Amino acid sequence: MSILRCKGVHVKLDRSTHAGFKTRLLHHDLTMQGAFEEFAKQVAEGVPSAIRILERMASNKIKADLAEVGLTRKGSKRRSGPLDELDHESLYDLINESDNDEETPRAKGHDETV
Repeated sequence: MSILRCKGVHVKLDRSTHAGFKTRLLHHDLTMQGAFEEFAKQVAEGVPSAIRILERMASNKIKADLAEVGLTRKGSKRRSGPLDELDHESLYDLINESDNDEETPRAKGHDETV
């Protein structure tokens, strides 16, 4: 007889997400534990639909991180797809932000001779 070892996971959800999730699960006579476990299994097995959820989450996180530092899409307002070319001045400033903290401030622009 083998001993099944399980890992516990604590998940915090806001009230509206919890209520909506619980309601959907009740319609299918499922538990939160069962739903989370099934999703985790599908991710671990590489099921494409589960992986797409992770990819969408990662993409949304990158977009939010960029927006937090003032970088957004340029051009069209497409709802999906890769980010368009970023404003090169903002991107340059972001990349060199930590360098500028340690060195003497440079003039605005890309002239490395300043």
